[in-house]
Amino acid sequence: MSPAGPLGNPALLGAEFFALGALLGADQVAGPQWMLSQPLVAGALAGALTGEPRIGLLVGLVAQLAWNGAVPVGSRPNPDVSGGTLAGVLAASAVAPGEGWLRAAVAGAAVALVVGWLGAWPAAWNRRWNSRWTGWALAAPSDRECARRVDSAQRLGWLCTAGLSGTWVLAAGAAGTWGAGALLAWIPARGGAGGALPALAWGLGLAAAALAFGGGARRDWIWAAGGAALAAGLKLAGAL
Repeated sequence: MSPAGPLGNPALLGAEFFALGALLGADQVAGPQWMLSQPLVAGALAGALTGEPRIGLLVGLVAQLAWNGAVPVGSRPNPDVSGGTLAGVLAASAVAPGEGWLRAAVAGAAVALVVGWLGAWPAAWNRRWNSRWTGWALAAPSDRECARRVDSAQRLGWLCTAGLSGTWVLAAGAAGTWGAGALLAWIPARGGAGGALPALAWGLGLAAAALAFGGGARRDWIWAAGGAALAAGLKLAGAL
């Protein structure tokens, strides 16, 4: 471990994650939508930045499976798939030196799902502001002024979306690092590959809960309950 910590220079890494979060956040809702914000891609990019490609791919894979149907349609709130994935990889990479990459990745996947779910609210707030700017543009007294205002509103929307996304990734990554450590402290480091089995069971429950949040609660609740029950049983059994 370097003097600066397990992730090297924290200031540089924070700047890199802010920039990546801003880019992917804008691409997700306001940009050219090149699909870079898809969890598997976002996880691979984040893993490359932290030097933990295995963690990035595993967290991205879990998030991709959970949110594969989260397609933005109309005004329906969707999970922040890119921000959640980046925060999960950042948190997992921070705890990996003391926990091992597999346990850390499972905890990072849990962080990613929670952060992505919570990220629907900042995204909705940002969308409301974008609607106000659009209304201001359309209220222009002439077509020429309307075109000028629309261009300005689009640029402002890009900047605000990018800035909010980058800030959210850093704040959620910092909180997620604490959450990942607390989760792994509760899961015994015994049984299988460092207690990976009960951790994966928790991941199953959380992923199913995320799927239920996507609109299939009546169909998927049994998987969420089953995953949580399995994890609780393994915990009570000492992860044997």
